Amino acid sequence: MEMSIRVALGSKNPTKIKGTQMALEKVMKDVTLIPVEVDSGVSKQPFG
Repeated sequence: MEMSIRVALGSKNPTKIKGTQMALEKVMKDVTLIPVEVDSGVSKQPFG
């Protein structure tokens, strides 16, 4: 029995999605990548 694997990626950045998808396809046969928008908790501008 073949298993399908789902991987959640904490980004909707197209470059990160493409790179992650390419890497996963090299090591897994049946994989679904699910990009998810998440709050990183890091401010956009440094304080100080």
